[in-house]
Amino acid sequence: MKLPSLLASLGLVGCLAAMPASAAIINYAGYQYDDSSNVVVGDTLEWLRWDATLDLSINEALGIFAADGWRLALHDEVAGLYQDFGFGIALDANENTEQEVTLASNPTAEDDAANAFIELMGQTIFNGGFPFSPLDPFSGSMALYGNDTDGDGFYAFTGVNDDFTDLFTGYNAGTVFKSSDDNAFTADVGVNTLGVALVRDVSASVPLSSTALLFGAGVLGAAAARRR
Repeated sequence: MKLPSLLASLGLVGCLAAMPASAAIINYAGYQYDDSSNVVVGDTLEWLRWDATLDLSINEALGIFAADGWRLALHDEVAGLYQDFGFGIALDANENTEQEVTLASNPTAEDDAANAFIELMGQTIFNGGFPFSPLDPFSGSMALYGNDTDGDGFYAFTGVNDDFTDLFTGYNAGTVFKSSDDNAFTADVGVNTLGVALVRDVSASVPLSSTALLFGAGVLGAAAARRR
């Protein structure tokens, strides 16, 4: 990318961060998101949308966003998030266990909570190709998170997927799940279908740092390069 283009991208990102904009606002279960930012605001915590850290490792995400007060979401915080959405799953505090609950199984009705969660936290996975029906594709929002309390260096991931239709198995209800951290992912591994669950206290909200702005500029630059 030529220097003028890079400077223009940096300037654009700075303007987007500084200028007020007319934004669409989504509210659900006490959480609010407007599309002028990547932040979902709850009562006591802010959540960085999971698609904002898609394909980043935990270390990479913290390297970009920790200066703005963000940290890795703990088990109890993700458990509270799911409880607020009414998913009916009480996350096991044992990071070495797997869990999954099935959401409303009605082929003629969408699960509002799952759709709202994916819309708020951002879609990290989508597949409308074979064998999924393009009229009822697979979509979800998933992220790495956790405490690594057992000290094995691995972190679990968790997520919500909406209901979908598989052309072989038919209709499948949506699910909420958490993986075991056993042989899952270390802090330096990013996955192209997983974000990183980052939170900060509402009172700790600060403007985007220069590091985060440069990361945003890099995303713009990569997009521009792909369009050439």
